Amino acid sequence: MTFLSTIQKPDSINYINIGLMLISLAASVVVPFEVFLFAYAILGPLHYLTEISWLHNKNYFIATKWDIGFLVAITTILTIGAIFPKAVINQWTSALLFVSFIFPLFLFTVKKIRQKFLIFFLLFFFFGISGLGKVLGLKIFLLVFLPTLIHVYVFTGLFILAGFIKTKSLSSILSLIVFVLCGVSVFLFDFDFRFISDFSKQTYQPYTVLNISMLNLFGSPNFMNIENVYNSNLGFMCMRFIAFAYLYHYLNWFSKTSVIKWHEISQKRTLGIVFLWLLSISLYIYDYKVGFIALYFLSMLHVLLEFPLNFITIKLFYRS
Repeated sequence: MTFLSTIQKPDSINYINIGLMLISLAASVVVPFEVFLFAYAILGPLHYLTEISWLHNKNYFIATKWDIGFLVAITTILTIGAIFPKAVINQWTSALLFVSFIFPLFLFTVKKIRQKFLIFFLLFFFFGISGLGKVLGLKIFLLVFLPTLIHVYVFTGLFILAGFIKTKSLSSILSLIVFVLCGVSVFLFDFDFRFISDFSKQTYQPYTVLNISMLNLFGSPNFMNIENVYNSNLGFMCMRFIAFAYLYHYLNWFSKTSVIKWHEISQKRTLGIVFLWLLSISLYIYDYKVGFIALYFLSMLHVLLEFPLNFITIKLFYRS
């Protein structure tokens, strides 16, 4: 019996993921902007489509599928606000994300639709009336970090930690350690190599709010100077972290097909997903900005629809 044959299936997946982490880190260190743009345009849409399909099969981890209408409505308003900033009052966009993040907690226990509507609007107006919407740090957390790095790095880390709690295996704890070290390493080491193509610099413009917010978090002087995103050491450290977090987040999802079984769907739905994925890629190839706008709704929707699962995962830690 060979060594490989003694490795159980969950262990082999963990070791594969460790390899994917190292590959993602290496690519992100060398060409972070290019890695992010590639991952976001090519892997991102397929991830959104397959995860939403899987969540649909799992009833979105809530009481009834009708409850998801609240999150779909929020996503629609957020999309309108992002594409047409003047169409939605800015102070309420953070309130909407606050509600979308907290509201799924009530979907597990509240059964009556009237009560759900009441809770929804009470949370919404509480956020606005209480003055929380004016707290800059909270707004940045909700509007910038929650749908991006919190989703792709923190929650991915929580899922890896949940895997360790369930199995207590060596491979699972190694996977968690490597994941954390990969994220931290980009800030501990100056790789003394910075590259960005003119195309990437121009194309990345819509995403720079995340980088600027990270630079602000680290207390970078003149952080509002967008050139710091592309030219400074700290700017590249932040970009390497972003690129690693996104690329591995997508690869992690696709590597666990045999465990999550998101591919077990009808042929009709499979063809629909493939068609929409190819259409999405075509839009990005035609014009990256057009692709970003066209896919914004789907991108935000998959983040919000995952919140109930995020809370279920967090509850696992209290039971262990």
